[in-house]
Amino acid sequence: MLVRTSTALALCSVALLSGCNDHPLKDVDLSRNVQTVVDVDIAPLRNVDILFVIDNSGSMAAEQANLARNLAPFIETLEREDVAADYRIAVTTTDTGTGPCTGTGPEDGNFVATSCRSRLEQFSTIPGFQPAEDAQDSACTALCPEALADLRPVPSRVREQADPQERPWLENILGTTNLPEGVSTSEAFACMGPQGINGCGFESPLRAMRRALVRAENSGENEFGFLRDDAILLVVFVTDEADCSVQPGAPSEMFVDENGQRAGSEACWTAGVRCTELPGGELDCVSANLDLLGNEVPGDEALLTPVETYVELLEAIADEKREVLGGDVPPVLVSLVAGVPSEFPAVEVTYTQDTPFVDEYGVDAGCISDNGEGVPPVRLLEFAEAFGTDARSNVSSVCADSYAPAFEDLADILLEAFEPACSDSCLAGGGAHDCVFSQAIPGEGDVSIPTCERNEAGAPVLPAGADVCVDVAIDAERAPACVEQQAPVEFRPLYRAGVPRVSGTRIEATCSVSENALLDCPWAQ
Repeated sequence: MLVRTSTALALCSVALLSGCNDHPLKDVDLSRNVQTVVDVDIAPLRNVDILFVIDNSGSMAAEQANLARNLAPFIETLEREDVAADYRIAVTTTDTGTGPCTGTGPEDGNFVATSCRSRLEQFSTIPGFQPAEDAQDSACTALCPEALADLRPVPSRVREQADPQERPWLENILGTTNLPEGVSTSEAFACMGPQGINGCGFESPLRAMRRALVRAENSGENEFGFLRDDAILLVVFVTDEADCSVQPGAPSEMFVDENGQRAGSEACWTAGVRCTELPGGELDCVSANLDLLGNEVPGDEALLTPVETYVELLEAIADEKREVLGGDVPPVLVSLVAGVPSEFPAVEVTYTQDTPFVDEYGVDAGCISDNGEGVPPVRLLEFAEAFGTDARSNVSSVCADSYAPAFEDLADILLEAFEPACSDSCLAGGGAHDCVFSQAIPGEGDVSIPTCERNEAGAPVLPAGADVCVDVAIDAERAPACVEQQAPVEFRPLYRAGVPRVSGTRIEATCSVSENALLDCPWAQ
């Protein structure tokens, strides 16, 4: 957050997740400069837990390959020196064993953290559906090298459990991953992310998300410990069909057509969407709580679990996180890659029923490309919009040639939450020559901490024996994110690998502020 001061003598800089506190200034007559306290909140900084819910039905080989190929820049952004996020990445599928699906081995919210090469049988489709390509090759072996066929996370700790155990997720905490030496998170995701194409064709992404989050809170589950109180929760859906999160106890008749045969995916559309005709023949479609006859009913009597039930689930999680993260942080974010136009949101979804696509899916495709077709995601779209940072900035097309732009946008959303500690005041002499720092950890006293040193390449490094230091980055080369905001100074805490960051820890800095910014900070003029 960029905090502009009313005079050149007041300097207040706050790290990414907090607002600027009112703090008494310590004025000292230094003839040319004034001594000023700078308040920097360093905990919990840049923590994010990312849950991918990936469609593993028969039509998703190309889309899974697209995701695996294009997530690396997103991960690299999290790992950038000026970001240094502590992140976890978990993957589950949209298969919860809905309706008549049998023999698909539903994950039902369980995390998958094994190499796709160790489960190649999942890339052979279910009977009756023939993919357009060799899914084993395109969605797995072409992306995951044979050397990583047995890739699994190495044992690591979570706060709730002292003993290291193998966790079914990827993580990079304080610069340390839970992967074998020499394997990057991007390489690991290219192997672990693809989920196969033998999953249930009645996709239930919202139910799968709920089951995954419930498992992460249950001490008896392998997923336990994934969620951190002091981390943003990011849920990413990747699917080409409509949500079919069936209510527990819903009648099986919803999956039978008028001829007594098993219905196709149109059963999911008609069970949870209400459309009205507009002038010109297009439709206006919204989620609705419907029974077998298409009547609107109370949510607990509907065929599909109401969208608002899932919104309330994430809102409850968000409320708990706000107590730790503070009010300025988006505690929960949702991203959706689904059947919207490639130009969305500039081009809205249109709903029509004019092509043979309707016979299988209940509505015409929301997007079409060489990569496939996507069903308009009415329920998922409403859910995602409830947790977007602004109108639909978190929604992109599953038909896109590359998902890289979608994840670049997602990285930007996170970087807005991970905003650097910038100040538009100029320090005396154009640097941090006389800055003094102290750290206060809850339950412990204040301790002095040093200014970071710099190596021959100019990169900040810890002084000998120090567990934490503060780097004061000045000018466009060292503080580009702040200079973009027309601020010449950024304060960055640097920790020794493995040193825990305690929630509520604060760093206080006392520096001299220049009275002649033109002389001391010409690059900022």
